[in-house]
Amino acid sequence: QAEALDNLSTSLTEASRRGVEQARASLNFDSSELQRYRSLLDSGAVPRSLVEEKQARQIVSQSEVLKSLQGVAEQRARGMSELARLRQNASQARSSADELRKQMSQRRARLQQVQRGIDLATVRAPISGSVLNTNLRHAGQVLQPGEVMAVLAPLGTRFDVKLQVPADRISQVRTGQSATLRVSACPTAEFGVLPARVASIPYFLHESNAVPGRATRLLARGAEKVFVGFSECEKGLGGVTASVSGTPVRNRLGRMQKEEALKKLGLHPRRRVVAVLGGSQGAKGLNEAMLRGLEALKRESEHLQILHLAGEAHAEKVRKGYEGSGFHAVVMGFCDEMEAVYGAAEVVVARAGAGTLAELAACQVPAILVPFPAAAGDHQTANARAYAKRGAAEVVAEKNLGGAELGQRIATLMAEPNRREEMRLRAREQDQPQAAEKIAEVISGIL
Repeated sequence: QAEALDNLSTSLTEASRRGVEQARASLNFDSSELQRYRSLLDSGAVPRSLVEEKQARQIVSQSEVLKSLQGVAEQRARGMSELARLRQNASQARSSADELRKQMSQRRARLQQVQRGIDLATVRAPISGSVLNTNLRHAGQVLQPGEVMAVLAPLGTRFDVKLQVPADRISQVRTGQSATLRVSACPTAEFGVLPARVASIPYFLHESNAVPGRATRLLARGAEKVFVGFSECEKGLGGVTASVSGTPVRNRLGRMQKEEALKKLGLHPRRRVVAVLGGSQGAKGLNEAMLRGLEALKRESEHLQILHLAGEAHAEKVRKGYEGSGFHAVVMGFCDEMEAVYGAAEVVVARAGAGTLAELAACQVPAILVPFPAAAGDHQTANARAYAKRGAAEVVAEKNLGGAELGQRIATLMAEPNRREEMRLRAREQDQPQAAEKIAEVISGIL
């Protein structure tokens, strides 16, 4: 990448230099012409106004030369800056790779040590060990006769055991806790009840939504750490303290300039973009609301264009819905270049999945959110309210989008540039650009 960037920078710099040469040639020509006309003026062959015109043209040519020289300097500076950034990223990547290889080497050594222990250990009673695995999952679980509840490793040797613990205390079993184990298949007659310590594998949870799902609620109490995308989520965790990390998104989001995004998507360079993100799930209701709302946007049809991601199953129908509407509309079933979509959009109309909201914050795009009404536990409505209460978006229920309501809301928002700018600022406040790094740092610190 560095070599390609260097070549590109050199090519652009050479092009800029050629522009300087052309500007200088034009300046020389204009200077020569000015001298010639001044001589003609002295002899009375041409009027003074014509000489003044030539003098003005020479000044313009001088300005063009200066601008060309400045362009060369700026191009060189941009190239050097980008090259330095790439080299720094490469250095960081090499350091990370070295650290990862070191960790893998340590883990391989540890595994080899455990394997030697398994091969060499002899089993004698009484004995203590660690639980490698357990089938216990929740309080009140029904245990079948003879069912293996855990795998014990005394001195590195594996054999099946039963973990005896009262049913109402199963959910309280934690790493390092003492437990009583009964061997289900004794290798020798001396075995009876064995003391052991539960050695479960530590785990971490991340819940992106403002309302925790069932799995998160069940597992939160035993997790080393619970990370959440919205602070509102903590209320549903049954007293477990969570860390508000935000939801990780791709690093390249929010970096594409509008001109580049419009060109990449094949959109008109001077028309404002409304992006409708129907997605694959629940797209039908949003698609229909948008088509109904076109009537309210008629006055803006010459200044607007619509980028509509309708879902693969609905794209053709939506495309036909725009025919004859007077709008420049690009309809796709799916787009894997969302950085371009967000970069081009003046306003986004979307569902309220946690990932979408994190992307909107990262790209700082004003939004109209229409939560998917069939989402489990109506979590999209909770997401939308948590995001919008800070002013980054407005929320409307799908059931309230009768007639041209959605189009009216878009028209109102497009007519209020100050409000859109305020929404961008509120979105920026919610962005967590280092969410993935923060989560990894906390996990590394605990492990």
